[in-house]
Amino acid sequence: MMYCVMTRLEIMELRRIVDRYNGTAFITVSDISEIIGEHIKKTSSKYKDNITKCIEKK
Repeated sequence: MMYCVMTRLEIMELRRIVDRYNGTAFITVSDISEIIGEHIKKTSSKYKDNITKCIEKK
């Protein structure tokens, strides 16, 4: 099990990855009304591209 806080765009990418590697897996999505703390950072497009490349190699 994995718990992540993501943007809507990142959720779309996650769905694509999950469908590609495990078509029987499921994802639950919940709205969050408040996040306390400074743990949320925007993911750079360069980092996203590197993640996608690593996953596609597998």
